[in-house]
Amino acid sequence: MNIRFFKILFVTSCFAASANIASAQTTFTSTSTPVPIVAFVPTTATIDLTGQPGVVTDLNVGLSTTTTFGLDFEFSLSSPLGTMVLFSDNLGQSISNYSGVIFDDEAVNMVPSGAGAATYSGSYLPSNPLSAFDGQAISGLWTLTATDTFGGTVGTIDQFLLIITIGIPNVPVPPAAVPVAEAIAAV
Repeated sequence: MNIRFFKILFVTSCFAASANIASAQTTFTSTSTPVPIVAFVPTTATIDLTGQPGVVTDLNVGLSTTTTFGLDFEFSLSSPLGTMVLFSDNLGQSISNYSGVIFDDEAVNMVPSGAGAATYSGSYLPSNPLSAFDGQAISGLWTLTATDTFGGTVGTIDQFLLIITIGIPNVPVPPAAVPVAEAIAAV
């Protein structure tokens, strides 16, 4: 009499995989604007992303302002981790407003200083790289700070946006079970 035995083995893959999947850009809008800018007193607008998953893979700042003397203003962004980037350092000319300006590390030009347009729109390089936020968790309170560095001028933060490409870092992909059939015949 011949008896045959079959033994089924499952072999787990030896390679663990991980992925860094970036989503499309997501725009977050501050609900704390418009807000007046007071001379010599830091004025803030915020965007609360508490509970939002992911990390920054690219970050741009959208800003609309009304000012009486644009060269007097500094704008900075602080992350929930406390990283601060001064992205607009007394840029523009004597009367300069930002109308939907996007500060973007990949832009081509800086905001012109001196003679130029009274209102700027479009994309511009920040004074300091916004890439300082890359790799940071986006969850938490993001704060825009505007400071009138000269005094005697007035201004308003009309709109503040964060345009973030969100990455989901190192999401482990479970190893696949690979069935391997091993037939053992016994006589």
